[in-house]
Amino acid sequence: MISLHVNSSLPRAGSELLQALLGQHPQVYASATSPLLEYWYGALGNYDMAERKSQNEQDMKAAFAGFCRAGAQGYYTALTDKSVVVDKSRGWLEYADLLWSVYPAAKIVCMTRPVEKIVESLEKIYRQHPGHPETRGLPKTTEARARAWTSPGSHPLGLALERLKDRQARGPDSRIKYVDYGQLTRQPVEVMRTVFAFIDLEPINIDPLNVRKSVSEDDRHYGIFGRHEIRPQIEARE
Repeated sequence: MISLHVNSSLPRAGSELLQALLGQHPQVYASATSPLLEYWYGALGNYDMAERKSQNEQDMKAAFAGFCRAGAQGYYTALTDKSVVVDKSRGWLEYADLLWSVYPAAKIVCMTRPVEKIVESLEKIYRQHPGHPETRGLPKTTEARARAWTSPGSHPLGLALERLKDRQARGPDSRIKYVDYGQLTRQPVEVMRTVFAFIDLEPINIDPLNVRKSVSEDDRHYGIFGRHEIRPQIEARE
């Protein structure tokens, strides 16, 4: 049976770099941006059916968890023969309780970065695409764009910040590891050894001079603010 862990990170905070480095471990399949949570969410939307309510509640909770678990196993055994999967989706922080009801041993790794640095990254993309359909509706000043990107519920940043703040407000949780983007780029080998240990794997020394995606992904579908380019070599940032 596959062991499942997840990468649920802030946007523009190095989540794709983390996946590339996780993929250097011989036991790990580090996914592209994954639809698995959305599949579970779709099933969750049909949970309160009369057919479910008519039966024993605890039995139905266990059956639903089994349904989601079998779906995840079938999904990933079709993609990999690796024993450990790290599924990448920003939504896992919000749906961590669902994750743990299905996979109690699952760990969450969350890449973080100072908000002003994330906004700088978004602003850089904005300026690289003058007149693009995704930039036309944004405010006309740097300050106003920063407010728009960080406002509650906004994409890609505001909603992600709300999810992070809500999860952290519940107190420390040994099942979640927060990794600072700057620290990862300054000490990639050391930081990744702690990440591997956190997901119960024998730590290895990653190669920071040979960074590449282990799973192909056409990120044009995510728009200009969702692109996932990574450099072939890690350079200290921030």
